[in-house]
Amino acid sequence: MRDRTDAAWEAYGRDDPYFGVLSDPRFHRGSLTADAMDDFFASGDRHVATVLKSVNELSGGQPSTGRALDFGCGVGRVLIPLAEHYERVTGVDVSASMLTEAAENCARAGVRNVDFVLSDGEGLPFDDSYDLVHSTMVLQHIRTRRGLQIIDGLLARLAGGGVAVLQFPLPVPSARRLEQFARAWVPPLNGVANLARRRPWSTPLMEMHGYSLDRLVALLHGRGIDKSMLERVRHGDFPGVILVCRRPRRAGVEASGS
Repeated sequence: MRDRTDAAWEAYGRDDPYFGVLSDPRFHRGSLTADAMDDFFASGDRHVATVLKSVNELSGGQPSTGRALDFGCGVGRVLIPLAEHYERVTGVDVSASMLTEAAENCARAGVRNVDFVLSDGEGLPFDDSYDLVHSTMVLQHIRTRRGLQIIDGLLARLAGGGVAVLQFPLPVPSARRLEQFARAWVPPLNGVANLARRRPWSTPLMEMHGYSLDRLVALLHGRGIDKSMLERVRHGDFPGVILVCRRPRRAGVEASGS
């Protein structure tokens, strides 16, 4: 059975996909200008430049550029610049409408080395390994228990020497969790909150969920991650971190490359 958060993201993908990715009024579908679109995709370029800097740092300046996976790719904001640096890139999203928009954006940009996978992240429907596994501004919208399972699955798909770059928030304050619970289970409360924020009554709730560093460290150990680093970030009012971690190369591979 689909999670209600999955249904919410399909609604954003269908009705307001760019605002669903970056919650800035300029990116509402009804007011999206050419300049706003340029700014939207330029933000993806800047983000990927930061990602590649972190990958280079953790890889000792010798990262692999074979295959990359962008989990929660949305409309392709990050997928397109990743495709300039990796031979093949796979975009995964829970929203079919988001993937349709991403495919159109890739076509307009002349990007052809991409694949798209519709998935909720549980039991990811592919067995390939990737040199980069990336996700930003996605995991915070997934309930923690489910999100940890997804993170474990993503780490399992790292190739030897591969790097994961994953953004997630720290635990959400109890008052915000209570408000979110009420809005999720009493829909009229969500409608009232939307009106107070000058949004349409039916705007789906963007749930926010936090992750314990202890639980994440346990996942890293379980998947044999040998190097990792954390960078503090904020997403709106929520403190969070970007986790950058590397799976060790097999001994024979490391020896052949030395």
